[in-house]
Amino acid sequence: IARNEEKAVNDQWQEKQILLNGRNHFVRWTSEDKVPLFLIHGFTDSGRYWSRLAADLENEFSIFMPDMLGHGQSDRLTGPVTLAKFAEQVVAIMNQFGVESCHLCGHSMGGLIVSTLAVNYPDRVRSVVLEDPAWSLQGAEPPIFLSQFERTRQWRTDHAVLRQASREEARARNLVGKEGWHADDVDIHLDDRLAYDPMIFDWIDFGVGVQWQAQMSKIAVPMLLLSGEPELGSIITAEMIEIFLAKAVRGETAVIPEAGHGLHREQYEAFREQMAAFLHKQR
Repeated sequence: IARNEEKAVNDQWQEKQILLNGRNHFVRWTSEDKVPLFLIHGFTDSGRYWSRLAADLENEFSIFMPDMLGHGQSDRLTGPVTLAKFAEQVVAIMNQFGVESCHLCGHSMGGLIVSTLAVNYPDRVRSVVLEDPAWSLQGAEPPIFLSQFERTRQWRTDHAVLRQASREEARARNLVGKEGWHADDVDIHLDDRLAYDPMIFDWIDFGVGVQWQAQMSKIAVPMLLLSGEPELGSIITAEMIEIFLAKAVRGETAVIPEAGHGLHREQYEAFREQMAAFLHKQR
């Protein structure tokens, strides 16, 4: 796969709002004539999270990057929503494009969405890549809303400060901890934090994150779990990797060194190589 060194977004990509069940879902895609690959972003991000990867893979795949409701340019939330409902919305977008089955990749919250989709709609999935999915071993029971936790309440407060700042000040704040990031990723990261609906903290039910062990044994297609180093912020621990390998029907794993939760942005080359190699094996 040839690297696109010039920029993260191809000007020829298409984008539009798709009306589903009375709600507008914003989707960008690279083409419609190749093997379909759906990339699902994480909490507070948007489909633009995947821009660099899409630029590198667009010659081999038709890549679809939707903004989930409450994120990016999709409609705001109007009440509580489950990740199973988000998975249903991804399938509805597939239907709009005539995609019968696809490869799936999801980051964090997106990892929960694609694994739920693979369980609920097994005939629609060819393979699954999980980028540091938002799993839990705490034994908590759903519903779990992020506004219930002190750490995520602070996260929400920090983003509110960004929204009140000037663009220059917000960008300076957003640069902290992003040494080595691609400049496009830094800008996209800030744009997404200024665009999401703050109610997502109160209205997205993350309960499926504690059900992941049962999900893994129900997914028959090949799966790749990519994680970073917990001491750098990766959610996935050595214990979770061990459980995944024991329960997954066709699972494999890789740890990306020197990466935390956003390994796609923190160690892009290593992430890209692992994902590309996995996808090539499925073709």
